[in-house]
Amino acid sequence: MNRRIIYLSLLGAVVALAVGSYFLAPAIRQHMHDIASSAASQSEQEKPDTPWVYGRESARFTIVEYADLECPYCKDYFPRLKAWIDTHPDANLQWHHLPLPMHEPMASYEARWAECAGIEGGNNAFWRAVGLIYSSTRSNGSGPANAPQLDELGDRQAAIDECASNHASVLQKVRAQTYQASLDGITATPTLIVKDKATGRSIKLQGAPDGDVLLSAIDWLSNPAQGSGSK
Repeated sequence: MNRRIIYLSLLGAVVALAVGSYFLAPAIRQHMHDIASSAASQSEQEKPDTPWVYGRESARFTIVEYADLECPYCKDYFPRLKAWIDTHPDANLQWHHLPLPMHEPMASYEARWAECAGIEGGNNAFWRAVGLIYSSTRSNGSGPANAPQLDELGDRQAAIDECASNHASVLQKVRAQTYQASLDGITATPTLIVKDKATGRSIKLQGAPDGDVLLSAIDWLSNPAQGSGSK
């Protein structure tokens, strides 16, 4: 009799454990998912050196734009270049920060703010931040009349502002890109480097080239008979 009672007690415990596990499993899975998501987010914040690319990642041609968020010429050119990318899926746009000395300290702060928006909201948020800054700034170092606000990241606004002011890796990224531009001999904005992934060739275009010039550059890069190497 005692053995039967012990057996039934053990059986009840096993059933209870199985039932409990069934109901707890979704919560455990959700908890593990939250941990993984948090780790991924932290990893992104620890590695803000990923280039921001607008357009198809697999596009053959990449247009690297060296730009200053306080540059009035960049402000005028950015929406036109972005619209051109939208209609030419064989090319994408990669951002390269180049805050100019005469526009400091606002230009570097805005560059960091866009970077931090990207860290918080991803690639699309970065490009929306660039467009928002250009649409609101008074340019030439004056900045916007009011602090920029991304509506879709409203609950992360304080984090973006804090990141722009104090995130060491973001500060280093903007400085590194500025220094790299000087090594590349680029001191004015906007400046474009058009790269052909298929041939490895590239060409530098200064100023704000229109669509016809961009197409001519792509044709030149695509045709090895027209020369070799960079131009």
